[in-house]
Amino acid sequence: MSLHDNEQGADADQRRADAIYKSAETIVRRELAVAPPARRDQHAKHHGSLWAYFDVLPDAPAHLRHGLFAQPGHYRAWVRFSNSNTGSKPDTTLDGRGVAIKLLDVPGRRRDSQDVGDRGPQDFILLNHSAFFARDLEDMQQIFAWQAAGKFLPFYFFRHFRRHGLWAIAKLATRPDSPLDLTYYSQLPFAYDAERAIKYRLRPLTGVERLKPTPAEKRSKDHLRHVLRRQLRPNEQDRSAAQQSIERTDDSQPGDAVFAFEVQPQTAGDDLERGDVSWTGPFTPVALLRIPRQDFDHPERMAFAENMSFSVWNSLQAHTPLGRLNWARGPVYARVQALRNVLNRVQPPVYSAEEWLRLRALPPGPEPALDELADVMATLTPPVLGLPTRLLRSRLGPYVPALLLVMILSCVVMFSNSVGKPLSLDFLTLPSERLIPTATYSTRYLDKLRKKRPGYDPEGQADDAVWLFRYGSMGAEFSAGIPYWIYRALPRIAPDKFDDKGDWSTFGLTHARDDDEYYADYHGLPRGLVLSDTIVRFGNHDLGVPLKRVALNCSSCHRGEFIDREGKSQFIDGMPNLAFDAAAFKRQTVAAFTDARFTVARVLGAIDEVLAEEHHKQNRSGEPPRLTASERLIYTRMVQFIQAGSQKKEELLGWQDRRPDNGPGRLDAFGALRFESLGFVDPLPSDGAAPQGTPQLIATVDLPSIWNQSPRDRPRHHYDGNTADARARNVGAIVGVGGHPLSVRYENVKRIGEWIDNELKPAPYPFGSVDRQSAAVGQQIYEAQCAGCHGRYDRAGQLVSPTKCMSVATEDLARTDSERARAVDQPFVEKLNQFGVRNGLWETTSFSASRGYLCPPLDGIWARAPYLHNGSVPTLDHLLRKPEERPAKFLRGNPRYDTEHGGFVFDEASVAGRSLFTFDTSAPGNSNQGHDRPEQLVLDATQRRFLIAYLYSL
Repeated sequence: MSLHDNEQGADADQRRADAIYKSAETIVRRELAVAPPARRDQHAKHHGSLWAYFDVLPDAPAHLRHGLFAQPGHYRAWVRFSNSNTGSKPDTTLDGRGVAIKLLDVPGRRRDSQDVGDRGPQDFILLNHSAFFARDLEDMQQIFAWQAAGKFLPFYFFRHFRRHGLWAIAKLATRPDSPLDLTYYSQLPFAYDAERAIKYRLRPLTGVERLKPTPAEKRSKDHLRHVLRRQLRPNEQDRSAAQQSIERTDDSQPGDAVFAFEVQPQTAGDDLERGDVSWTGPFTPVALLRIPRQDFDHPERMAFAENMSFSVWNSLQAHTPLGRLNWARGPVYARVQALRNVLNRVQPPVYSAEEWLRLRALPPGPEPALDELADVMATLTPPVLGLPTRLLRSRLGPYVPALLLVMILSCVVMFSNSVGKPLSLDFLTLPSERLIPTATYSTRYLDKLRKKRPGYDPEGQADDAVWLFRYGSMGAEFSAGIPYWIYRALPRIAPDKFDDKGDWSTFGLTHARDDDEYYADYHGLPRGLVLSDTIVRFGNHDLGVPLKRVALNCSSCHRGEFIDREGKSQFIDGMPNLAFDAAAFKRQTVAAFTDARFTVARVLGAIDEVLAEEHHKQNRSGEPPRLTASERLIYTRMVQFIQAGSQKKEELLGWQDRRPDNGPGRLDAFGALRFESLGFVDPLPSDGAAPQGTPQLIATVDLPSIWNQSPRDRPRHHYDGNTADARARNVGAIVGVGGHPLSVRYENVKRIGEWIDNELKPAPYPFGSVDRQSAAVGQQIYEAQCAGCHGRYDRAGQLVSPTKCMSVATEDLARTDSERARAVDQPFVEKLNQFGVRNGLWETTSFSASRGYLCPPLDGIWARAPYLHNGSVPTLDHLLRKPEERPAKFLRGNPRYDTEHGGFVFDEASVAGRSLFTFDTSAPGNSNQGHDRPEQLVLDATQRRFLIAYLYSL
């Protein structure tokens, strides 16, 4: 059978295959930029590689005994289950599901070989519907081009009247409980003998127990892997047999997953070249695929599944792929796999019997953390999304609701002018949201825009990294944002949780403006909070559901304040925000949500009060002064979501109560990851009275400065240098404030990361010029005593020689409190890396346990008080004294600066009505010891003054 009628046709198809590969390469590189490693352009997310047996039946009909199925046989195999979409999207997404099977050591003549004694792999690739999405090769080229361009793919089928292709897409879109529940099809034809072509089908038989995802698994983006793990969990006898390389060649045992492998011969009217139409003939079983109980989620097995390659052209000659669509898959698959190997710097896996036995003997991976990325409001998915979710899960799911959604989103894509912005589903707008105070731009900002770019829309600040840093959404609102009207109502419902202040200022969230650089008023919100629609990722588009939420972003922790010589508040990007008490904000918010007063009736009543006040203040006669009937239903459901999620969250937050309070300007983000996300058990008892020698696991640190973050200045990040991966640092920070892989604004995070690495510089010392003579003497002291660890600087204050970077050991060199270094230990780091890989956030080696602390550069050191990694020393003057001369207790949170000692005022009881925090250095994790090496570093008051003067100049 000749595939191409002439040379011209062959050349044209080669060009089409090249174009498909170019599109596939674009998809691979684009997804790599979002979340390493480089994955497949299709079927990117797998659920594991399972070892299996493939048994050719001895009683297959005589007319079907051909090629691989000519006689009974028993083959070792690998099976890879996957989602069919690009990228590492959650399993809850409606998607096609695929299975790839690789039989090992199959005898017979291979393609392009005359040797009938060849042995090699035989691959089968199948999906969960019988028809392909592309009509022909031309169609496939266009579909890949649309995907590469990031266009909304279903609209292609509307525009080109591809009714069958759209139907195939709709039938593929499923949300199964387990990959073992589905039937899979080869979709395209293969040779069988001289007269017939066939297609394949993999149909589940009896075997493993059908399991439903638990509520925790349903919330996980990897619920198919979790269910599969439970279904195939082996007993000790099975595990022991695998470890001893004992093979089971008999019939399947209870608990095995068994599939019938069937063939469908071509009948009259079945078109070899038409991909989007199913064949009509019956299927006949010719083999069984048996997947025994097993542990498949060891990190090495998961990496093996990621690096495996499959192709319909890894085949016996007797089962050669047929048709132009199948022909193009050969070169495209091979080139994409080669590209991935290069980008990921990996060698192709070995598919030998020895490697099969070795990998099947690996132990199970760590227990999965099913509450990954859950934060204060983890279950606050907008109820407006609940209705389409329920519809999509019904019998009508793949049809009517999906079609309506396709039409709506297609119109949004076609008519939206918001290039680079989230596409907004405006038809979901809630009437009450029109009463949210508007953001009023400052005259200063508007004048600057008019001079710079006449006619420039002030709403288009997406290219302004400074605006993004201060007011842009980073993606925390989806799982940790508070709906705006609930945010306004909460201090009325549980006033004691907010120190009866009626607002959120008790946590350091004050209404001080940022010098009108952008806004005269920002929605009436305090500094540190931003307002955003609920943003989720749909395919290659960010979609905004207009349910406004209040959330944290970068500036919440990293835009600091000081009071200048005129008594005015000034703010610095990249400086620690010493006023914000993140732990209290989180703990008290959850406490308010679990309070008996947080009921549907009270919440709706308080929201109506706030709406009436805003209605009167704004004189909005045309707006409803209370929630509408439909909004009351939405908020009723939302309160129920909050109540359910907060009960569990309150339990997870118990670890904080067994440790000293952080206070403002400090955070234990790694403790939250350890106990709230990764599933570690707290070693401290509920009363906090731990036996002597019990590890405290306190990872509390001062909020750091974040300027000059380039590899030149800071090759490693965090106080202990546990990562050199800037992307992991940035995305990890968003995860720390509630970001979710489905909602993280990766483009915004990337832009901010570039800005802090290359553009954000420390603010110069603001309290007058530094005395040059004192600084010159101080420089001599610095060169002699400090530069060996902290590096040398030129006259402009630029680092010209590297810092020592990492202490050898906490007890030996730095002698600072070692709790933080001990808390980020090897078991924690391993789970953290696996957590990142599972969620497409960072790589398997992004974090490491350092067991020491960095000796950082000292740029902008005046603004980084208090000092040491835990913020236990209030001023530079105290840091340059012996530890016993430092204050055992002092007050944190005062924005007034002490120019004489080099730090913030630490001994005033109150300032401007703000709550200050008493820092006790005797509490675990708060020690102020250290930074007293070398022993000859003993400076009198005059020498300390000279050295501080020089440090002010950096």
